Amino acid sequence: MAFVEPGHFPIIMMTPAEYQRMLAAQGPNLWPVYFGARMAANTLQDMAMKYLQAGNVDVLKGALNTMLTAGLEIADRQAAGGPDGSISDLRSDIVHYYKGLYDNWKAGIWHGVGGAYASAMDDFLNLGQLVYAFKTLAYHIAVTPRMRRHWNRTYTPMVPNASMAWILYRRGHFARTQFEEHAAWDGWDKAGAELLDKSMCVEPSPREAFYLWTKGQITEEKRNALYFAHGWDNEWWGPQTENWFYVPTLYDLTRIADYVELDQIWALDSMKRRGVSERDRAKMWEMLEVRPLRDEVRLLTAHGTFCRRYGFWSAEQLQDWLADLAALKYIRPKEQELLTTYAENLYEVELKLEWIEILRWRFRTAQISEQEFLDELVDPEGPVAMVKEKANLIVEGEKAKGYYGYY
Repeated sequence: MAFVEPGHFPIIMMTPAEYQRMLAAQGPNLWPVYFGARMAANTLQDMAMKYLQAGNVDVLKGALNTMLTAGLEIADRQAAGGPDGSISDLRSDIVHYYKGLYDNWKAGIWHGVGGAYASAMDDFLNLGQLVYAFKTLAYHIAVTPRMRRHWNRTYTPMVPNASMAWILYRRGHFARTQFEEHAAWDGWDKAGAELLDKSMCVEPSPREAFYLWTKGQITEEKRNALYFAHGWDNEWWGPQTENWFYVPTLYDLTRIADYVELDQIWALDSMKRRGVSERDRAKMWEMLEVRPLRDEVRLLTAHGTFCRRYGFWSAEQLQDWLADLAALKYIRPKEQELLTTYAENLYEVELKLEWIEILRWRFRTAQISEQEFLDELVDPEGPVAMVKEKANLIVEGEKAKGYYGYY
């Protein structure tokens, strides 16, 4: 009998004549029966295996929710570990879950599905991220940078690039030829290095160009060339130049108005260019219009209150005077009201002072007694109606001067 490989059935090698005699001796041919039995056994075995595999797939399907939430406790433990987490907890979690994966791997081998079960679990757990965080990240942080520094120091591959070489050349650390050589290493030929040199030269900014032009240090053509060099299209040269001219502030306008009368068109335009709204410009112009005349207006209003105080004008005359000033917009209605009240108070006080002087001389000439003098001063229905304390002082003052009811 020949060697039989595993999984094969042994057969007997014979000649055709011997095989015919065997069939004659044993009766009917039985090999179709044997072949059919073998096929039936294999079919049953395959069906059993597939049933087992399908059952495990159903188990995985039923555990979807469980697998989806599995592993979240790892994140909770790391969060509870504070800002640095817990490396020991992470190591324990990795060992625990990978043991489970290996068990699934073995079960998959027995069930004829290999690593499918372990792979399905790993898809949900994403354990590769844990290994990356625990170990690969440690390599990247602890090993890779140090080795990069080590090999950089060993082979020193870095040389100044074209930009750094230009800085070194400009600061006197490189010769022109060294700058061109390093520029060539970056791919610049000699003509390109020349253009690179020109392009990297510092030029005045657009604002500096504007001030150089206003001071007469550069021409308008040179100013525009600097605008253009900084990327400004020519349609913006005029508007931006106008934008940089100084515009008086509201404080400036107020100070100017202290000394000169302002032109309304100019003042309103200045406020507009400063961003003051039209409504506010109108109100501010009212102030600026009369501000240069405030001292003169004060003199006029002081004259009116003086005349009313000393009785040269009546209340109606003062009102007419103030109304004329208001019509010229030198004063405002509220100001007119306050000036009227002020003038009337001055007039009333002046009348009281006159009466006090009259009572003094009546006392000095013995027309009234000391007590009458005091009573006239404090009489609430009288022309003076003074506070008693002040009245006593006036009487005592007269007595101190030597007046005791005689001249």
